[in-house]
Amino acid sequence: MPVGAVFGGWRGGLAAWSVFAAATLAIWLPQTRRAAVPAEPGARTAGLTRSPVAWAVTPLFATQSVLAFVVMAWLPTVYLDAGFAPDEAGALLAAALLVGVPVYFAVPVLGALGAGTTVAEIAGLTGLLLRPETTPWLWAVLIGIGGGAFPLTLALFSMRTRTAADTAALSAMVQTAGYLLVASGPFAVGVLRDVTGSWTMPISLLLAICAAQTARFFSAGNHAS
Repeated sequence: MPVGAVFGGWRGGLAAWSVFAAATLAIWLPQTRRAAVPAEPGARTAGLTRSPVAWAVTPLFATQSVLAFVVMAWLPTVYLDAGFAPDEAGALLAAALLVGVPVYFAVPVLGALGAGTTVAEIAGLTGLLLRPETTPWLWAVLIGIGGGAFPLTLALFSMRTRTAADTAALSAMVQTAGYLLVASGPFAVGVLRDVTGSWTMPISLLLAICAAQTARFFSAGNHAS
């Protein structure tokens, strides 16, 4: 049963997340008391602007972030527009997110699966575009597997650098540039849906991003560090 139904609507469901936020805060606060390791992130990050590795990983981080944020923001609405009940649409999003959890642990270890997760997402998005009502749970699972690109991208920060300081600098550059690039992603997809009156163009755009992401995986893996 959806949390919102138990706690009296969407406000209760949203409030339930505060429990997880409070638990995270309780775990995180003690870590802030530890001494920070001296570093020069600004200088190192500036130097990375000339690094082929940094410019290979940055667009990869951007593409997987766009896909993740758009799925979280709009997947239930796609199912609602296809005729599903709100509870089922929410459950399908939950399935897409939960199925990604074991994938998140496996993919960084088996890095060759990076492009494979994107292929799974392409299959899921294609099914969602052409036949959302036929096997909706399969499309949700495949899209969830596609989310495995996220932990592998994070793993590349250390896999493609030699020292902890370089890893921190690469992370700072990639996440700053990547999130700036994708901040408008869900909004742009929503506007495209309103302008065209259907999900054909927005999902086609996501499929194009998936194709670009597959190419970026090979680029990020092949550039010398």
